[in-house]
Amino acid sequence: MDEHDPDWLSAEKDGVKKEEKISVAEKNDEEANVPSKVNEETPFLDSKLSEKIDTPPDVEKEPVVRRNACHKIFIVISAASIISLVSMACCQSLPFIFYRKFEPLEFLIRIYVTVFCVIFTLAEFEITAFLRESAMASNFLMKGVFYSFLGLVGKQQTMAMQVHDKDHDMSLNPLGKDGTTGAEILAFIITGTSWALIACGALYFVLGVFCMQALRDKLRISYSERIEKAELEAKYRAKKHEIGPYPP
Repeated sequence: MDEHDPDWLSAEKDGVKKEEKISVAEKNDEEANVPSKVNEETPFLDSKLSEKIDTPPDVEKEPVVRRNACHKIFIVISAASIISLVSMACCQSLPFIFYRKFEPLEFLIRIYVTVFCVIFTLAEFEITAFLRESAMASNFLMKGVFYSFLGLVGKQQTMAMQVHDKDHDMSLNPLGKDGTTGAEILAFIITGTSWALIACGALYFVLGVFCMQALRDKLRISYSERIEKAELEAKYRAKKHEIGPYPP
């Protein structure tokens, strides 16, 4: 057959084109079979990749704003102070349940201690602007002095009850025949509460000496700013996801 025959040349070209098409089709089939092989060999990796591909970029998890360790320590100290103050206020009314007679001076002292405990409890919660801005109720040094004073008053009350136990009717014995009287139980409760309040007062005083109140305020401001920023970012993401991506 003549190589210069036009019919033969056209047939040869058609054959080459058919071979190229077949090779391209085989290559496409091989590429199409790659994911199935990946699924069979590495299903875990393929699932992770599919999650990343299927997840739209606009849908992200909202960031969690957390307090740092120092901020949590200040919160724990405040919570311990609140518990001690409430316990001291409750202890002031317990002697009136067990005692059948009491001195007017002792009654007045217990009223004053209860009022101060309530005021400082509200100050720890920072309910009103007056308590938040009051130097007596918000300053660490003043808190330390007053908490320690209230704790010492409670300790003195315990000693007074033990001294005058014989002069009062305190024969309540809730623990059975072990010789424990109501006065001893009450003295134990008030003593523990007093020492807890003294410890909180001493801790507040030390923090005030080292100007830790400024650090506490700075941590609060930083935490509030981070919360506001996270809320704004969440609103922006929600709005962007609702509107959809901008057209190119």
